[in-house]
Parts: sequence; C-alpha cells; structure tokens
Amino acid sequence: FAIVWPATAFLVSVLLLSPMRHWWLHLLAVIPAHFHMVYSFQSADLPLIVILTQLAGNFSLATITAVVVRTTSELPLRFDNFQSVLTFVLLAGLAVPAVVDAWILCLHLWTGWATDFWLAWRQWMLASVFPAVTIPPLMIVARHRPLVGSRAHLRTGYAELALLTIALIVTCMLVFAWDHPQPGYLPILLLPPLPLLLWAAVRLGVGGASLSLLIFAGSISVSALPGQGPCALSSPVEDVLSLQVFLTTISVPLVLLAALVGAQTHTAHTLRLSEQRLLALQRRIAHELHDST
Repeated sequence: FAIVWPATAFLVSVLLLSPMRHWWLHLLAVIPAHFHMVYSFQSADLPLIVILTQLAGNFSLATITAVVVRTTSELPLRFDNFQSVLTFVLLAGLAVPAVVDAWILCLHLWTGWATDFWLAWRQWMLASVFPAVTIPPLMIVARHRPLVGSRAHLRTGYAELALLTIALIVTCMLVFAWDHPQPGYLPILLLPPLPLLLWAAVRLGVGGASLSLLIFAGSISVSALPGQGPCALSSPVEDVLSLQVFLTTISVPLVLLAALVGAQTHTAHTLRLSEQRLLALQRRIAHELHDST
C-alpha cells in the first residue's frame, strides 16, 4: 500500500478548479491511466470487478469531496483565511475520506480484494490525509494568486522560496539518506527540517507551506523506500505507519499556521490602507474647511 496517495487529491483539485459540467471529461480521462497503473504495478490477472470497484471508489471519493467542499465553502476557493482552510482540512482531509473509504472498503470486502477492514481503513486514511491537505491548497492558491504572497514582492518571494527549497532538500539528504539507523537518535533526526517548514508557513503562506511539505515528503520517502533514514527502523509495515503518522501530524498544524499568519498579515495590510485613506480624507476636509473659511 502507498505511503501517500496523491492521485485522488490531485483529481479533487482538478474538479474544484473546473466547472461541474466538465467533470465527466476529467473522470473519463482517468480511466485509461487507472487501467495502465493496475496492469503495470498490480497483478495482470486482477478480476475486472476489482478494477471497477477501485475506479468507483476513487471517483466517489473525489467527486463527493469536491461537492461537499463546494457546498460548504465560499466560491471561488482561495484559502486566504483561517476558517476556510480549517473547514477544508476537516472535510476534505478527515470527515469525507473517513466515511467514503469505509463504503469503498465494503465493496472491496465483497469482491475479496480486502480481508481486514480496520487495517485497510487505517492504511487508506493515513495515506490520504497528507496529500488532501497539501495538494489542493497548493494548486488552488497557484491558480488564483501568486504562490509566495503579494504581487509587489514577487521577485523576493520566489527567491526566498528557491532558497528554502534548496535548504530543505539538502537538509533532508543529510539527515535521512544514511544506512543502519540508530533508534536512540530518532527524535533528534526528525527535528532539523522543522525550522525550515515553520519558515515556509510563516513567510510564504498556505501555498508555500504546502509546496515545502510536498518537497519534504518526497525527500523523506525517497530515503525511506530503500530502507534508509530514521523511518526505516523495523518492519516495512511499521515503517510506513510511522512515516504516515509523522507526515500527517506535521502537515495539518503547519497548513493551519500558514493560514492564520496569512489572515493576520492581510488584516494588518487592510488596516494600514484604511488608516492611509482616513488620513487623506482628513487632509482633504481640513483643506476644504480652510478654503471655505
């Protein structure tokens, strides 16, 4: 099973960015890719009913998530305030996948593709939370506004993002790409990337924080797959579980922190503009009173 499952989160992003009348085109385009992935990475003699239940499950999760988010959120989605991001995380990252995954697993139990309901449900949920709270915010923010803040500071913002990306990749390579991990050093080894992720959340907003988290997840997963780094300590199942829990527990607070800081920054900017307008109005009134007198 996957450490993270970004495919459904990417499809949710596409549906949220598209008119509902075009959804069937995007879903139709996924079908050939799904069959290709099944026959390339799963069993070539997988029953057709299992493949169809996989498709039905992925389509159901993506469409239900998009419908629920559209129904409960103000459109167009911009992720520019704390409430909108919190609502999205609770619905798209937790509530909807918890319910829909349970329904999908009932189909898989019926077809015989899954045998342990709670184990499969836990694996699916933990694999879907991280991409659900990072990929859609990143794509939607990049669609509607600059990824790194205001348009007045684009060059500085993208330079800062590039510097952060390089620092994050180098840090992950130094920390996670080594053999024969020692469990006693595990807490220390997980700390070095966190200041960089906090930097992204505070300075670059929801889009920059999501992109940094995806880079971090990619770096640590590339190291963990061959059995390197602090997340390769025991059996593969336990290693994947620990990595999923780690990515989930750092992604949700950091995305919410980025939303909170961004909302406060926007409020402060709005207050400054209001003060400037008020001062200009006072000067104009004083000038007109002077002239009339």
